[in-house]
Amino acid sequence: MMLSAPDPHLGYVTMQPSDFNNDPMAVRQAVFDFKAFAALVVMPNATALLQQAVDQANATYDPLGACQLVYVQPRDQDTYSNYILPQLNALETQITSEFGQMWTRMVMENTTIPRENLQQVPQALSPAIGFSQFNLRPFKPAV
Repeated sequence: MMLSAPDPHLGYVTMQPSDFNNDPMAVRQAVFDFKAFAALVVMPNATALLQQAVDQANATYDPLGACQLVYVQPRDQDTYSNYILPQLNALETQITSEFGQMWTRMVMENTTIPRENLQQVPQALSPAIGFSQFNLRPFKPAV
């Protein structure tokens, strides 16, 4: 929450990887420790791995390895279900869509990438990136 605002509301801050010692697990720990409702994480080397996928026709490239959504649900189940997750999912969709359009245009304009490579790794063009979701403390107990 942006508590310093005149009307407290949900908001976000952008933080640098160095704030977490460049460790995605440290981001998870911060969310687990209730220092944030959720975090969207761009994984280390995500851009390099995507570029390598198209340059080298790496068919094992997985777009879901590029970004993560990390959250702790039991903080408030109703708030998460009704407000936070729908907004985060909409943001994920917007990011994926806008990045995909920009990335595909860039790749298609690059004449040094063999078109055969692109045929072998269509997932590196669309969606190119995705978000893996991790609920660190699910509200419902595991069965």
